[in-house]
Amino acid sequence: MIMMTAANTTDRTGAILMIEYYSEQTKNLKFIKKIIADGGYTGDNFADTVKQLCNAKVEIVKRNELHTFAVTLEKLRTKFAKFFSNGYFGFYPFDFE
Repeated sequence: MIMMTAANTTDRTGAILMIEYYSEQTKNLKFIKKIIADGGYTGDNFADTVKQLCNAKVEIVKRNELHTFAVTLEKLRTKFAKFFSNGYFGFYPFDFE
């Protein structure tokens, strides 16, 4: 399901609205232990509201500017091989050569 909010709704408010909606629609949120979010979700008010709605802890992760992420062709090939070997698709959508 995709949820859309108005352009003037902040990410934090949108996340709270989403959690409220799913709390009303399903009981599966009780299994969530931790919500990992970026720096846009900092603040005790957000964490407290999430804790109150679904009893989950909010962990804010910050991007380390010194670390760069790179995917090598071999890693990508290995990931796709594992994915396709589990029966999800019978073909490779990309030509790796």
